[in-house]
Amino acid sequence: MGCSLDSITIVLVRPQGSANVGAVARAMANTGFRRLVLVDPCDYLCDEALKMALRARPLLERARVAEDLREALAGAGFVVGTSCRLGQARGPAAFPRELAPRILEFTGRAEVAIVFGPEDRGLTNEELSLCHELLTVPTHPEFPSLNLAQAVMLVCYEIYVCGHTQDAGTHSRVPILMGAEPSVPDRTLAASRDLEELYAQMESTLNRIRFLNPQNPGHMMTALRRIFGRALLDEREVRILRGIFHQFDWYIAYGRDREKSSRIPPEPSNPPR
Repeated sequence: MGCSLDSITIVLVRPQGSANVGAVARAMANTGFRRLVLVDPCDYLCDEALKMALRARPLLERARVAEDLREALAGAGFVVGTSCRLGQARGPAAFPRELAPRILEFTGRAEVAIVFGPEDRGLTNEELSLCHELLTVPTHPEFPSLNLAQAVMLVCYEIYVCGHTQDAGTHSRVPILMGAEPSVPDRTLAASRDLEELYAQMESTLNRIRFLNPQNPGHMMTALRRIFGRALLDEREVRILRGIFHQFDWYIAYGRDREKSSRIPPEPSNPPR
């Protein structure tokens, strides 16, 4: 397969059923996925889980465990969240078949994570705010909820088939269906940890200039996350934006009074060019 699945990680957030986790490992092995991260999981190595995993037991045994989703996504440059509960607050969503080419497009340029929520409630709005794209599996409206392992299997299958289709030469060009246009192949996307540091700095500065509603700062920050998420910032762009907000902070603290006192600290260095 031309697009390696080894850079794609399946992330399960607070999975509740041991058998489900074992079935997820089996579904991943069926479709060529090898990397699994579990956030605050149930007992995923019990007999029930290992029985469901069958020959995918090694995949389950080497799964990485994280305390929270931010830790799980720290090194990811492109993150896809999944949900069956949609709405204006959550933004637009794509089907797996639509999003599969875009996911594969990034496998050579960034670590990719596909995030699934707990069986009973799915991912929260806050957790989805850490994602660049939202994915939903189409189901009958009278019974939309899927079993966790079924959802993982459907998503992994569409990506796997899309990769094989590209290898067979039936697609000379990967279509872009959502978000920004692809950039040059050697462009390195910023890791999730760097983006979160940018957003924290941004929120702090916007609070200082009273741009955010103190009663609900998260509402505007969600919109800003979507704006910058669609841009798919690279490492240099994040440094530039952090430099801009650092300059804002300096000016708020000292800029207006700079000429009135010799004790004002010098201006911060310019952001990288």
